[in-house]
Amino acid sequence: NQLTKMVEVLRDPDLTSQDRARRLAEAQETVINAMDQYDMYRGRVGSRELEMEGVLEANEGMSTTKTETLANVTQADAFTTASELVQYQQQLQASRQIFTKVQGSSLFDYI
Repeated sequence: NQLTKMVEVLRDPDLTSQDRARRLAEAQETVINAMDQYDMYRGRVGSRELEMEGVLEANEGMSTTKTETLANVTQADAFTTASELVQYQQQLQASRQIFTKVQGSSLFDYI
């Protein structure tokens, strides 16, 4: 709209050179403000685009991790997993027995 007004001001033969200069300066200032608003809007859109790209990349990474974890769980060897579980239970039981013996002892036992 402002550019159209600038063209009309340039074509108007009834305006004095001072009026023409003043109106062109006002229109130019309005165009500059509009360009600033446009640039600010572009910056906001660009920052949102970068944010969305980051979210999408994070989502892809999580999807890959989920797929790998699911593959590890579904492809786990049942025998190996069960034997590791028994081994960990035995280690826990031995640790508890040692803790009970150590907790019940005192310095007087060694004197």
